[in-house]
This record gives sequence, structure tokens and C-alpha cells, in this order.
Amino acid sequence: MLKRDGQLVMTTPNSQSWGHKHYRQDWRGLESPRHLQIFNPRSLLRLTQESSFDRCRVHTTNRSAWYVFRMSAALGKAREQSLSHATSLR
Repeated sequence: MLKRDGQLVMTTPNSQSWGHKHYRQDWRGLESPRHLQIFNPRSLLRLTQESSFDRCRVHTTNRSAWYVFRMSAALGKAREQSLSHATSLR
């Protein structure tokens, strides 16, 4: 329950981020089941407005980008090594 004039703050991966475009299927923001729905700024704004919130603002940040990028790169490397290993077993 939110108090009158309270403030709701949400943090979620951005489906239109540089990291998602660059790392594609290896992007850490896609980690299910933690993230069942991936938003972008416009869809998040629409969701809050349709949920009767007013004075909605959406901001993006790169606050933890270094971590997400490193983990995404590691996921990509692990996937490539796994594919390479599977191919060499044939």
C-alpha cells in the first residue's frame, strides 16, 4: 500500500538498452525466472499510467552497467565454449 503522495520506485532491466542490443541472448537482463517481463521506458510508463498512477516519470541509469556487461560477456563466453566442446565431441 502506498501512502497518499507516496513515491514508487522500480528498477528493472531495459529491453532497449545498449547491453541488450549488444549481447542479445547472452544479456544478463534476460535471466529467467527472475524477470518474467522485460520493459522499456515507454512500456513501463504506460503500465504505471494504466495502473492509475499520476505524475509518472521514467529515468534510465547505467549505475550497475559494468556488472551486467561483465556477466553478459561471461555468459557469452561460456555458451561459446559449451558449443565448441559439444562440436569437438562429434
